Amino acid sequence: MDVISIFIKTLCDINLNQDSHDTSNSIYEKLETLDIDLYEKKVKNNDKLPYSVRIKIVNLIEFYCLKADECINKYSDKECHEFLRELKIRAEEVSTYIGLI
Repeated sequence: MDVISIFIKTLCDINLNQDSHDTSNSIYEKLETLDIDLYEKKVKNNDKLPYSVRIKIVNLIEFYCLKADECINKYSDKECHEFLRELKIRAEEVSTYIGLI
């Protein structure tokens, strides 16, 4: 499984019934070893994927990268839960396009 698939699958597997900050920390630890920036560039240049799917993947990556740190360090439980819920929704949408679900 490539890095983007691992990234998307990890976000699809978010359990919204668990503590939001624990879940955020767990996801962050799992994904911090992936070189998402490198793969984001590969997604942008992947002509095998339709342009609309590439945009959705890139938007998901950028949304995660922009907010993950803040979620762990600054967000209230409610804000963190909303961030995780939005991540899961976006990841599941992308996943249906690339056939992971």
